[in-house]
Amino acid sequence: MAYVVMEKVLADAPDRPRTTMKVLITGAKPKDEIRKVLISALDNVKSDDPALKVVIIWAYHDRAELNGSNYTVGKLEWSADGKDFAGAATLDPNPKIDVISQ
Repeated sequence: MAYVVMEKVLADAPDRPRTTMKVLITGAKPKDEIRKVLISALDNVKSDDPALKVVIIWAYHDRAELNGSNYTVGKLEWSADGKDFAGAATLDPNPKIDVISQ
């Protein structure tokens, strides 16, 4: 199963290179497959930009949903230091994955 990167935004903080991404995962998929796709997207973005310390990926069903305020398929949050995107709270588990759609 594949995904399409629709948006990638760098949001670097001092000593904490980070990015947010929006991806499309089309069609109905089991939750475990969506988790695998999100992990694959994380692995790919970290491979493409090894300097990254924090990544958030929002997943959507279709393009029309991209401008909404919430993801419609799932979300992945990862950090090299085990802290959330703001660097304040502990991220547990790491990566933290929330799948809301099948």
